Amino acid sequence: MVKFMDTMFQKELKTEINNFCKILPQSLELEEAVLGAMLIDSDKLDIAFDILVDGCFYSEINKIIFQIIEKLYKKHAAIDILTVKDELFKVKKLNKIGGALYLTKLANRVASSEHIEFHARILKQKFAQRELIRISNETSASCYNDEKDIDDILQENEKQFEILNNFLDEKPCLTLKTIGIETFEIIKHRIECFKNNKWLAK
Repeated sequence: MVKFMDTMFQKELKTEINNFCKILPQSLELEEAVLGAMLIDSDKLDIAFDILVDGCFYSEINKIIFQIIEKLYKKHAAIDILTVKDELFKVKKLNKIGGALYLTKLANRVASSEHIEFHARILKQKFAQRELIRISNETSASCYNDEKDIDDILQENEKQFEILNNFLDEKPCLTLKTIGIETFEIIKHRIECFKNNKWLAK
């Protein structure tokens, strides 16, 4: 039994190391395409904001630009390269995102905004995948902390999955939503094993 547990531990450790070396799910190309579409076609802004939040952007630069566009959107201001550039300048972030040249690059990134909804939904799922990884990693870390109460870990884990599931509460994301539920059940089972000392049996 001890040999079996050692082998299982080694496999899990190897998996964790491999996962640590992996690049998180993201698509910078699609991030640029979505932002470009938002800059050239203000009629598509409603679609983008119905699907995305700033966390959907993996690139910090792209996230800043999205936040600025969202800020202007909420103020019912005109949105194009010039207005976004001016707002970035006001908040002293224009140089941080690469200047007006990068905004021009985004606007030229797409010929039209026709596919913005499809691209936005892919970014949403990439964000959800990153969140699943984050939640799983935080749960694993908590399980190794003897000061953490198992019931508290389960409740916090379930709460975070519920928030993510609510965010994914649309038909195009049902597959990933199901993955989230299944992941939670696996984590819950593992915690119960620790709680009942099943993994300590010899």
